[in-house]
This record gives sequence, structure tokens and C-alpha cells, in this order.
Amino acid sequence: MTKECTERVDRRELSPVYGLREIEPGDITSYLEREWDRQVKVTLAPFGKILTVPEGWHGAGKQGDALVEFGDVLTKPIAGTALPPDVFTDWLSKKGFSFENGEPIQTPQKAAYVLGSDQTHSDGIPVFRAVRTSDKGVPMIIELYHGAQADEVKRLSAIGNMNGAERSERDKETYRTIVHDLMMPFISVGTTKAKERMGLDLNVPKVRRIDDCAAALSTIAADIAIDRKKGIKQPGLEEIGVSIATTQAMVIAVHLAEKRNVPLLLRVGAPAFGLDTSNYMHNVYEEMLTLGGYVSGDFGDIMSTGNEQYQQPHIRIYGNGSPRNVTRFYYNGGGPIETIMAMQYKNRGKPYHGIIEVYRASRIDNGPGYWGVILAGKQLNRV
Repeated sequence: MTKECTERVDRRELSPVYGLREIEPGDITSYLEREWDRQVKVTLAPFGKILTVPEGWHGAGKQGDALVEFGDVLTKPIAGTALPPDVFTDWLSKKGFSFENGEPIQTPQKAAYVLGSDQTHSDGIPVFRAVRTSDKGVPMIIELYHGAQADEVKRLSAIGNMNGAERSERDKETYRTIVHDLMMPFISVGTTKAKERMGLDLNVPKVRRIDDCAAALSTIAADIAIDRKKGIKQPGLEEIGVSIATTQAMVIAVHLAEKRNVPLLLRVGAPAFGLDTSNYMHNVYEEMLTLGGYVSGDFGDIMSTGNEQYQQPHIRIYGNGSPRNVTRFYYNGGGPIETIMAMQYKNRGKPYHGIIEVYRASRIDNGPGYWGVILAGKQLNRV
């Protein structure tokens, strides 16, 4: 750690050349509240049939059994924006969250400093935890295990910013190892303590959604929208786990949980604060920008092992196969992350008790006002 977390965020540390418009969380939530039900459209294929992305779209020809069209709700309010850490923590504080990292963090400004720092977890204790109990609103816990300028993020950014033709298989393997390091503290950790903190029954049904990253939360938001369309009962606890998440995506996750009145546990390896006009995660700090504009590059492309095309959506039953404990992975980029989780359970000598569902998700678009996600596997039989 290079500094104590008692310092305020210094806006001078943010580069004046990153070229993004600064926004407030309310800019996002007010747009979602106004436009979500009007623009978001879910189409389910008849059983045994498939949907195909039409010609003219990015992703034309891709197939699945559920399609979510978002319109511009995940682009207009967030594309090309920066949501700095102090703005984010101030918003959380006003919504009733308190902060800690093994001990209380007294102010939103101190919490924001941690988010933008080079700090890394110690013994699996998050460097940042925001907690809201039921007396302040829908109970939620947000955990981050590295600061935005941690060494792991710097190494990830260096590879992500390479020219694709220059990026070797060894580079991609190193990238996957870094993702492992970012997610290792929480990928196989249970939720008993979190449930207790939130005042939830320990046996409450849980759905855990695990993906490589959350830039605009599009894949996970699509999965949530499809569940609603299919009439699937909402979980008693929703857990989201990703290696990197933007503050914009975290705001969206909190908003969707509040809108549905679903308790949320959000676990993130490290934060990012910028999105370019195509919603790729963008660096905002001077030192990070020396590595390139992108926080990570294209996760799905770099994480890919080349075997995802042979992986069909399926269900795996582990332990007692309890349908009250469901974990979902989304290939391509999420494929290696399932391997990471399985390895962690093996290393800990602790079996996974529940059901693992594997879906294949692809972002599609026909311009900034016509975004969508197509998923294969939403016709999987429920156990």
C-alpha cells in the first residue's frame, strides 16, 4: 500500500485527457426508471425452436432461445462516461450504506480513496465493503477486493491493450491467471456471514450469477429480464460475482435489485470508473492510461480458450444438487471462470452443494440505440 486510506480522493489524480463526460448515479437510475419497461423487450423462442440475430446487426446469425433487446437504456445514460469513486461512494452513503474493510471506514471520501488506490486484499478481507441493512432499504452488501490501480489490474490492462495480433497464447494464459487472482478471494466463498449481516434466513433460496466482467451489466441484466418474462420466482438472495465492474454497472445492479426488492450480494475483484462510447471499460488515471486506454480490453476474446464453441448449455449437479442454490455461468469469457471456481473448491476440499447452469451469451447491437443480448440455454429444464 502506498498511502493510508485516510486521504481524500484527489481529483487531480484523474487524467484531464480521458475524454469522458462525468455523470452522477442519478443520471443512470432516473433514465432506467423512466425507460426500462418502455424499451426492454424479451423474446422467448417456442420450445424446441431457436432465435437468430437478423442480418445487419453486430452478431448477425448468432442463435439462442432467448433474446433481450435493451434499446438504449444501457448505452445512452452510460456510454462515454466517467463515474468517479467519490461520486459513487457519496451516492451509496446517501442511500444508507456504511463502509468497512475489516474495520469501519468513517467517511465516503475515505472509502472512495480505497476504491481508486493500489490496495489489495489481505487474507481474503475486502479492501472495500459497503453494507446496507433492512432498516435502511433493501439489504445489500458490495465487496471489492482490489483497488482500481492494484498491480493485478495494471498487469491485466497491459495485456488488454496489446494489439490482438501481437498477443500470444502465453499472454492470454497470463491474463486468465490474473483474472483468477482477482476472483480467488470470493469465487468459492459462501454467503452465510453475508446473510447474517443482511438479516436473511440462512436457508433462503439463492441465485448466483458469475461472469468475467460487468461493464454495462448487460448479460446479467438480460438473464434477470428473461427470468421475469418466464415467471421464475425471484430469489431470496441474488449474488453477482465478476472480476472487474464499473461503478456504472454497480449502480445498475443496485437499481435492479431495489426495483425487484431482492437482497443483493455484489462481489467484485476490482473497480473501473470509465466507459468509452462502445461501453468498453476505460482507464481514467494518469498512471493507468500509460498502459493504454482500456482497463482490460475485450474480456470475451482474451479469456477464450477456443473450446467454448463446443460447450453446449447444460446443467451440472454438484453435492446434494439443491435447487435452492443455483450458480450460473455465461460463456465465452465466463467459461474459464467456471474452471477457476471448480479449482478453488477442490483446493479448499469443500464440495459445492447446488446446481450449476451454463448458458452461452452474446452481446448484439444495431447501433447505440439498439443493444441486446442473445442467450442459449434458457430452455434448460429445471431440476
